[in-house]
Amino acid sequence: MIACEVGAGGEARLAALSAQLEVLPGESWQCMGSCWLLRTDLGVSQVRNALRYHLAEGDRLLVGLLNDFACWHGFDGHQTDWLLARL
Repeated sequence: MIACEVGAGGEARLAALSAQLEVLPGESWQCMGSCWLLRTDLGVSQVRNALRYHLAEGDRLLVGLLNDFACWHGFDGHQTDWLLARL
């Protein structure tokens, strides 16, 4: 799971980060505003290193590992199917 918080004027940085996620190995989904799920064989530090160059001082990035256990609310059937197939 990747979460990002950007400062003022950060829309272009978020777009660049999202584009970078599309070219990383695996499959990604922007599940909420500035939160993505990425299924990949890369380690969390490799993902962080690939993304941090798109951020400015003061922006924050969190890359974490989800495995086996998760719960959610408010996602439609297609989104729930995506989650169930990949978690």
